[in-house]
Amino acid sequence: GGFKDSAAAAKGSDKRHGRGGLCEAPAMLRRQARRQQGEPTCQVVLEQLGEAMTLFTRPTCSVVFYTNLHQSRSSSSSSSSGKFLEPRPTFAVSISSPPCAKKKAHFEWINLKASLVPLLRM
Repeated sequence: GGFKDSAAAAKGSDKRHGRGGLCEAPAMLRRQARRQQGEPTCQVVLEQLGEAMTLFTRPTCSVVFYTNLHQSRSSSSSSSSGKFLEPRPTFAVSISSPPCAKKKAHFEWINLKASLVPLLRM
């Protein structure tokens, strides 16, 4: 591996990532063109809303709520490619249970989700 001489190393260090070399290979350029023709996407930045709430279920678990209401509406639409959609208000819930992280508690985790998730959908 490595460069053959210091002149080649100095010449290669001037190039920016994404320019020259394989970045300009026809296959890479076709792949980038296909990616840009794809469906528009929306980038959502979720921030934690409040503190984690411990639920005294069996086994115990915690619930964390997230929202993107503080996300800047202009940050996603300022993309130069124009393929980004403006984010809609989004709300998410995370459920975690450290005791259920073990394989032997797999069925307890399934039961906990089955009883808790319908309540959170309300």
